Amino acid sequence: MDTLKQGYLILEDGSYFPGRLFGAVNTLSTQHSALSTCSLGEVVFNTAMCGYEEVLTDPSYRGQIVAMTYPHQGNYGITLCDNESSKVHVAGFVVGELSELPSNWRAKMSLSDYLKDQGVVGIAGVDTRALTLRLRSSGAMRAAIVNLGVRGQGSGVSEAMKTIVEEIKKHPAMEGLALAEEVSVSQKTVWKNGSLAPSPLTPHPS
Repeated sequence: MDTLKQGYLILEDGSYFPGRLFGAVNTLSTQHSALSTCSLGEVVFNTAMCGYEEVLTDPSYRGQIVAMTYPHQGNYGITLCDNESSKVHVAGFVVGELSELPSNWRAKMSLSDYLKDQGVVGIAGVDTRALTLRLRSSGAMRAAIVNLGVRGQGSGVSEAMKTIVEEIKKHPAMEGLALAEEVSVSQKTVWKNGSLAPSPLTPHPS
């Protein structure tokens, strides 16, 4: 973890959680001089004790930053055989403890390398218990994962933090978004001989 860059998960209510960035950290946006945003989305939590590969590729998480409540993530790597779809759909990934050296004979790569390949940023070392309690009491909120070294000043927040919160509030809320159109497949496929293959549409009898 010492080699990972410092970052923060910042919620639209101004609360923030420090951690270390992993995954596609080099894809940071630099369009704002006051901050460099890794990802924006609605933050939610998942309580599964395993199955992070399935969570990442679940189309129902499109546009959301998913926080895993179980602390250890990445310990068995990525198999590329357990995906729910063809790509990662989450906007960001939040974990308590990241395993950078997976132990699994089926693993093809680490969790961090997989997110890097998919262009998605994660943040590790976050107090996911405190985050979950806040979400349970306040409900799902928009959030951002940023690489800016933001720190609170006394009981208030820094000007940079305020800027980030304003950017978060400009991000579209999930309600009303046509996400089904973004995740639906455009071609019919069938499971045959152990793999998915495109299938020509069967003409409807007249």
